[in-house]
Amino acid sequence: MTPKQPTLSALLFALTTLVGCGGGSAGTSTPTVSPQTEPPTNTDTDPATDVVGAPDICTTEGFNAWVDAQMRDYYIYADQVPVVNPSSYDDAQALLNDLRVAPDVFSNISPQAERAALFDEGETFGFGFNWRTASDGQLRFSNIISGSPLDLAGAQRGDRVIALNDIPIASITDNVFNELFGETGTPTTLTFTTQRGDDAPVDLTVTSTTYVINTVGEYGTYDVFGTTVGYIDSASFLRTSEQEIDTAIEFIADRQATEVILDFRYNGGGYVYIAQKFAAQLLGSAFEGNLFQSTEFNSRYSQFNRLALFEAQELNLNVNRVFVLTTGRTASAAEAIANNLRPYIDVVLVGSRTSGKPFASVSNPNCDQVLNAMDRITYNAAGESVLGGLAPDCAIVDDFLHPKNSTQDALLSATLFYLQTNVCPAVTNPFAMASARGNAGSEKRTPHPLESYQDADWNSSLASMPFRD
Repeated sequence: MTPKQPTLSALLFALTTLVGCGGGSAGTSTPTVSPQTEPPTNTDTDPATDVVGAPDICTTEGFNAWVDAQMRDYYIYADQVPVVNPSSYDDAQALLNDLRVAPDVFSNISPQAERAALFDEGETFGFGFNWRTASDGQLRFSNIISGSPLDLAGAQRGDRVIALNDIPIASITDNVFNELFGETGTPTTLTFTTQRGDDAPVDLTVTSTTYVINTVGEYGTYDVFGTTVGYIDSASFLRTSEQEIDTAIEFIADRQATEVILDFRYNGGGYVYIAQKFAAQLLGSAFEGNLFQSTEFNSRYSQFNRLALFEAQELNLNVNRVFVLTTGRTASAAEAIANNLRPYIDVVLVGSRTSGKPFASVSNPNCDQVLNAMDRITYNAAGESVLGGLAPDCAIVDDFLHPKNSTQDALLSATLFYLQTNVCPAVTNPFAMASARGNAGSEKRTPHPLESYQDADWNSSLASMPFRD
């Protein structure tokens, strides 16, 4: 990967999700649960690992009965799962939603092939965007995915969306919208009319397709009054992320950065082993053998409770302070890095409260689908989980009016100000040359009707969480 300095446009990341029972051969056996014979691998998700034995029952009724059986066995809250009638549900995800026990809102079902392609190959389908109503009341791209059709066409986070196929956004009804975007997974050509700042509107004609994402969108360094500060925009922890992170770490280490900014504002997690390695690279080899996190299963499988330790890495930054940019979409393994570093170094969160996902799971395949039932909970060396979310030390709303690595971006500009002063900015600061939002903990705005459509809602694939920002 070619090193990209933060002066370039931010390349953001998002993933699609599909739910529902897929095809497969029908069966007639009764759903059963096989005991675990070895502890599941230390990942949030692993499509190659079968946690419990699964009968080949691919009718709606049979699959629902299987889901119900799994949730009453290895699920972290198995002893609290409510009694329902699985055969009364037409959709397995709807059944799972009723079986989940609060605070779990993350257990999910997704197509096995799509999930494997995503987590192991970094492949997803779509145009490559998320959009939301910004603080100025305009519908703008909040995410443009690195390597996606819209990214290759030149779209950027913060661009205003004016029209689709020459139809003004304000005139698009639900019926027109569905006709424009077509069926999920089917290539569709659309013309997005966008505007950047005061520039003239431009037409971007793109076709949705399968593409490979880049989970490290940008990395580089800033000079903050003589201090070299590293920056890594990390969107997820897929198998493809390991080399991308190594490249970013090496680049920043060569420039002798003494502090690091981790842009996790849209990082929904992924493989824990990659997050564990990443955290070790930030700390350095002096912390080898210290506790990264402890993991606990339900009482039936408590013999698999274990401790994960930091391991020495070849590439290290050896920092004693990290800044983590967060939103309500920061979840799971991304939260774990912030939480698990806290017992050892200074961790400053800038943004808004994180999702609060202390759970992890291993994918359990059946009928061309995978069930990710949250089967374990994790804690840092101080015995603290991320349940309820991690509160920001510097509360700033992510306004997505600018690329993420721009010094005009609200979260980044606040971080650079904090680096200089050790306090959170009140309204503006020297790095916010245009504008920066004040240190509010939540955002008051009127959602645009089209916000319900998110072409690349990676959130659901990685953590299945509601959006909270």
